[in-house]
Amino acid sequence: MTENDKILYIGFGFNGEPGLDSLLKQGSFDIVGVVTPRIDDKHQRKLYPEGLPVEKLAQQNGLTIYQTDDNKRIQEIIEEKQPTSVMMCYYTKIIPQSMLEGGPTYFNIHHGCVLPRLRGSSNTEWAVRNGINKITISLFQAVPGLDEGDLYWEPEITITDEETVVDLRRKMNDCLRENLGRVYEHILHPERSPDLDSIVFRREQTEEGATYTCSIRPEDNVIDWTKPAKEIYNLIRSGCDPEVAAVTTFYQGNPLRVWQAKLQKSTKVWEGHIPGKPIARTKEGVEILTGDKENTILLQEVEKNGERKPAKEIITSIRDTLGLSQLELWQMVQKLS
Repeated sequence: MTENDKILYIGFGFNGEPGLDSLLKQGSFDIVGVVTPRIDDKHQRKLYPEGLPVEKLAQQNGLTIYQTDDNKRIQEIIEEKQPTSVMMCYYTKIIPQSMLEGGPTYFNIHHGCVLPRLRGSSNTEWAVRNGINKITISLFQAVPGLDEGDLYWEPEITITDEETVVDLRRKMNDCLRENLGRVYEHILHPERSPDLDSIVFRREQTEEGATYTCSIRPEDNVIDWTKPAKEIYNLIRSGCDPEVAAVTTFYQGNPLRVWQAKLQKSTKVWEGHIPGKPIARTKEGVEILTGDKENTILLQEVEKNGERKPAKEIITSIRDTLGLSQLELWQMVQKLS
């Protein structure tokens, strides 16, 4: 009887639960532990106060959970559990050379474009924000550099101009849930599944064509209404998942998170044109002028003070321009002085 591979699983991101689910369903792995974000990670914990989805799945299957993002602690877990490899979906820190030497092999899941393009953070958000409709999930061997290891698997995910980061992540999770377990087993034991030779391979990365992304925070996602409508629309599409940085604007000095919007052709010619100005309130939403005169943004759902509502219920006047003007900023400073 073939002995199962001992796997330490690290699941920090949105694909943590489907990745673990796929390994469990494969049935050929002995998962010796599941590493998840530490308990004081406010960004994720506030969304899942009763436990992250990957933690719930681990508990249901009697797996030991380690809540840490400390490399030293992970090294201690590895020394204790002696896994043959480590599967990361994903991890927030680079694994140093000292951990890679003489220990298990580390593999990681990257999402964005075909590596080496879009190395770094917030990859799904940047892809949608930049209008990229063909996204790649990359399974690669971890090395001390940023997303630089040899590649083994690169399935492509396609979204439309109307789909959002929520749709993209759902499709990626569906792909991982269906395929990761069997792909991972093929990497470790290719003789067991020769039918996968055509999609599982080993390709060395080069530095040619490498590009990078930085992490996105809410302060980076404030809408500039002077930008072209398509650029604003893509920004909104990239930030409508509760797990990512909010896309915001301002109305009457109050921040609004934008959850849903639509790009549309302008039905009128505006010679008196102010980007950010609401020009119509309809059953479907509130139409906003942008930096180009050919297109407008129809705001459909926004959030104010933690409450999500149709945009037309929050933006009740077409006299007030969205965003913060220099005059409003000056008035705020005056109130503080």
